[in-house]
Amino acid sequence: LQPAAVLGHSAGEVAAACAAGALSRADALRVIEVRTRFQEPMRGKGTMAALVLPEAEAEAALADPAFAGVEIAAVNSGRSLTLAGPAGPLGAFLRHARRQRWPHVRLDIEYPFHSSQLDPFRAPMIEALAGLRPQPCTTRFFSTVTGTELPGEALDAEYWWRNVRQKVAFAPA
Repeated sequence: LQPAAVLGHSAGEVAAACAAGALSRADALRVIEVRTRFQEPMRGKGTMAALVLPEAEAEAALADPAFAGVEIAAVNSGRSLTLAGPAGPLGAFLRHARRQRWPHVRLDIEYPFHSSQLDPFRAPMIEALAGLRPQPCTTRFFSTVTGTELPGEALDAEYWWRNVRQKVAFAPA
């Protein structure tokens, strides 16, 4: 089986980069180890939820100060999102969602992945990934960081930081 193109969601994007030929297996494993090491201190500092709502409507609702710290962590489709943030404000948002009859489910995750709570790890994570050697792709690679096709050489340390921090642009990709 030879794919025409690859993409991956969050950590799955590392596997996609490896399948595309942009990362060697050793570099892919290094990215996974580093992202895990820098995300682990966030265990217990937040949680996540899946929500059926268009992105613009969710952003408008999240502007309420009662939901401070809750962010869109992934845009999975035109009407499917993942939220991340501290448990208290996210719980308040989910109660609001229930009253609005927006389908949702709290995920069994103890981390606020793809949120600003990870910002303190930017510099050390990029430093830990210095020396990555991304290569040209042998298979088309669609980035869920940018939502566009990217060349393998673009998948450097800064890119993998953005993969951890930014909301996942799965729907655009």
